[in-house]
This record gives sequence, C-alpha cells and structure tokens, in this order.
Amino acid sequence: DAPEDPSSWKFNAEDEVYEKEVTEWLQKDVTDGKLFYKHTGPHNADTIVDQFTFRVQDDNDPPNLSGDSVFIIRVLPIDDVPPELFAGTSLEMTVEEYKLTHFSKEVLRYTDLDSEDRDL
Repeated sequence: DAPEDPSSWKFNAEDEVYEKEVTEWLQKDVTDGKLFYKHTGPHNADTIVDQFTFRVQDDNDPPNLSGDSVFIIRVLPIDDVPPELFAGTSLEMTVEEYKLTHFSKEVLRYTDLDSEDRDL
C-alpha cells in the first residue's frame, strides 16, 4: 500500500515497497511487517555488525519511558562478486618444445574477495 504522503518516500521497484529512513516507529509497525532493515554499505567479505540504541514509551500522559536498549544486527556477506585477475598476472608463458612446464602464479592467478585464492 502506498503511504498517505508518498512524496517523502522512495519506491523500491525490486521489492515493490515504499522505503523511508525512520527514527521513530510503533510496535504496530513491527507487528504489521512495516519495519525493515537494509544494509546499504559497501560489499564486505566478512560479517559486519550494525546496531542502534532505542527506548520505548507508552501512551500515558506523561509517557513512561524505558531505559536504553541496544539492538544488534549481523550482516552476513553475499558471495556476489566474481573472481578477478590478480594484479601483475601475465596470462601468458613461453615453453620449450616437448618440455614439461609448470604453470606458475605469476602467469595464471585470480583473486576473490569472498573466497580463499587457493580454492578458486
């Protein structure tokens, strides 16, 4: 469903939802599945940790306010970056006729952010 005032929201066509960064929400938003987290930082090969500190208040006048709580989010990496040619790798070699010649990492080597190079 579109928000009442969509001008301050961004429509995410891929997920077919409206997005907006918020600093306040209701428990109803969580219960109704309207509160999301989306990591927007750069690709990282390791798990990274994000967090936010929050307080909860009720509808009393004046509101009763909880103490600070910390919500921790672990962002797991997605292996979606293809291997790349390692810098300085020539992708060529010269061999003598009929002589067994080993490939070396100087002539054939790739690297990958999400994998050990030896496992490529």
